[in-house]
Amino acid sequence: MEKHVHFISAFWKKLFKKIRFRLKLIRLDSLWYASGGSSYMLFPPSFYYTHNEKEITELTEQELDTLREILLEYKKKNGL
Repeated sequence: MEKHVHFISAFWKKLFKKIRFRLKLIRLDSLWYASGGSSYMLFPPSFYYTHNEKEITELTEQELDTLREILLEYKKKNGL
């Protein structure tokens, strides 16, 4: 019976820890948006906590490629 109770308490502790972490990410992102972070950074802080370095690099390159395409299209349209 004690093992079962310990498992339940470990489960709740782990769940509580995950919830606290997610709430922390929400607070970080809220502060980031409120301080204008979306105007000078590609991704919110939670992105860097939830993705590994390889994913960050790949997604950053994808976003930069998209922005380069938009810039080229703008230059062609305006004769720059």
